Amino acid sequence: MSKVKELVDKLNELNINQTDMDWRGDIPKEIWDEFFEGKYVELARGLEVDKHRWYETSTTVIEFEQDEVEHDNQYVAHIVKGTTGGIVGINHVNDLFSESMSVDDCDENLTFSVMKPITKVTYVDV
Repeated sequence: MSKVKELVDKLNELNINQTDMDWRGDIPKEIWDEFFEGKYVELARGLEVDKHRWYETSTTVIEFEQDEVEHDNQYVAHIVKGTTGGIVGINHVNDLFSESMSVDDCDENLTFSVMKPITKVTYVDV
């Protein structure tokens, strides 16, 4: 099993209830420090929007840095950085439609999934 799949499974098992509008604020500190802090880039946000009466959820996609590899010779490589590498989607509350409501009131858990990019080809007149 890949490191990114293990991380996704671990985060989903925690059933993290979203309490902060910014999903990053709800990741446990020890997991954030080990896997997230300075180790990913955001690829997309606002995907798979699901509107509810008082709020909406969407998916943010991030990509973790690839492991750095150090070669002793042409046959031996060692992973030296220890980051996960891979693409993860985080489904979270991203908007509230009521001023008297907080993210806690939505009772939504952060959900994580391993993702892959799909290229869409389009054509334009030249």
